[in-house]
Amino acid sequence: MRPSVVALVATAVLLLVAAPAAARFGMPEPLTDRGKTVEDIYFQIALAGVLVFVLVFALLVWVLVRYREGGHGRSTHEKHRGSLKAELVWTIIPLAIMLWIGVMSYAGLVKLDAGLGSDDYAMEVNITGFQWFWQMDYGEGVVVNVIPTANAQTGAMSYSDTFHLPADTPILLNLTGNEVIHAFNILDANRAYVTMDDANPSGPHKYHTQVVSFPAGKYTIQCKEMCLNPGHGYMRAELVVDAPADFDEWKADRALFGSAALRELVDVTANNGKLTYNDPAPAVVVDGTRVGIKVTNAGTQAVEFTADGNTTAVAPGEVARVAFDAQGGKTYTVTFSPGGSFQLEAVTPDAEITVDLGDFFIRNADIQLQVGKGYLIRATNIGTIGHNLFIGTFGGEVLAESNTAGSGDVALVYFKPTSAATLDWWCNVPGHHGLGMSGTVTITA
Repeated sequence: MRPSVVALVATAVLLLVAAPAAARFGMPEPLTDRGKTVEDIYFQIALAGVLVFVLVFALLVWVLVRYREGGHGRSTHEKHRGSLKAELVWTIIPLAIMLWIGVMSYAGLVKLDAGLGSDDYAMEVNITGFQWFWQMDYGEGVVVNVIPTANAQTGAMSYSDTFHLPADTPILLNLTGNEVIHAFNILDANRAYVTMDDANPSGPHKYHTQVVSFPAGKYTIQCKEMCLNPGHGYMRAELVVDAPADFDEWKADRALFGSAALRELVDVTANNGKLTYNDPAPAVVVDGTRVGIKVTNAGTQAVEFTADGNTTAVAPGEVARVAFDAQGGKTYTVTFSPGGSFQLEAVTPDAEITVDLGDFFIRNADIQLQVGKGYLIRATNIGTIGHNLFIGTFGGEVLAESNTAGSGDVALVYFKPTSAATLDWWCNVPGHHGLGMSGTVTITA
C-alpha cells in the first residue's frame, strides 16, 4: 500500500479508538440515560467531523508536496481537466456521511422525545413557564412557584423555593407556557443534559407531554429560550429528586396549606415527653394564616397533641399533620401528652393597605407607615403575568415578602415596622424592578 494510504488508515483506526476518550475532555459526565444518549450522538458527529478534517488536510498536504513547483511530479492540471470518477467520489462520500449523521441523529432525537412511553408513568406534574419563573402543579392543592433572584454585585442566584420529585419514578411532565415561549431545560449535577422541551403558550403544541425518570440528586432548571429579553437567562430553579418516601413527606407537608397565601408550618419532634422544634415555634401569626402542625413521634410511646380543639394520636415512629386557619384576636395553645405546650397568638392587622400590581408598575407606589403598627398589604395583580412584593433594601436585606400572584390573584404580605426608616419595596420577579415595579416605604415614629 502507498504510504499515504497507510497513514490515513492508521489515523482512522486511532480516531475510532481514541475519540470517545478524547471527547471526555471539557465535556460533563452524564448522570442519566438521556444524557448518555445525547453524548453518544455528539461523539459520533464529532468523530465524523474529525475524520473528514484529517482526510481533507492529509490530501491537501499530499497535493501540495506531490505537485509543488520544482518537485518530481509537476502539475498535471493542463493534461487532466476532468475526472468523472473523482467527481462521483467526492460527491457520494460526503452525501453518505451527511445521510448517516441525519439518520443517526434523528433516531436519537426520536428516542429522547418518546421518553419512557406516554402510558408508563406513576405520577403527573403540570409545569408552566411564566415571565420570569417556573411553576409546578403536583395536584391535590400542591402548587410551587420558584422565583429566582440574582445578586446585583456577584450575580449569584437564589431561589424563593425548591421543586421536588421522587427518584427512579416515571413522571409525566405536562409542559406549557403562560404568555411567551420558554425552553424548559434540565441539567444534572455535572451540568450535563437531561431534557429540554419548548413551553408554548398557544397553538397545536400548547401542551407538550413527556415521561421522564430521574436518579436521586440535585438538578438545575434553566430557560434556554434565545430572544432579546434577558429575563429568560435568569429564569432558573433548583430541582431536588428525593427518595420516594422523602418526597411523600415533602408533598404531605405542602398539602397542608393548599392555596392559602399566608401559611406557617410548626415542625415538632416528640420523644417520650421531650419536644424539639426544627425551627423555633412562632409566637404570632396574622389573622387568616393557615397554620400547619406536623408532629413526628421519635419516642417509644404514643403521644397525643391538641390543636384548635382537635386531638390527634401519633404512634411511635409515625408522623401526623393537622391544619387550621387562625382567627384574629384568638390565642391558640397546642398541648402535647406527654410533653409540654406552646402558644400561638393570631393578631388582627392595625390597618390594611391595598395596591395594584400591573405590567410593569405599582399603583400607589409610595406609602407611609407608622412604627409599631401591623399592616396587611393586599396587592391585586391586574397585569397579565406573575408579580409579588418585597419590602427591605433592594439588593440587600429583605424584611418581608409576599407570595407570587398570577393574573387576577392577590399577593399578601404582613409587615410591622419596628423603627423609623425609608425602605424600598419592589416586585422581585427578575427584571420587573428594572422595568419600573418599585416604590418607597416611609416609616415614621
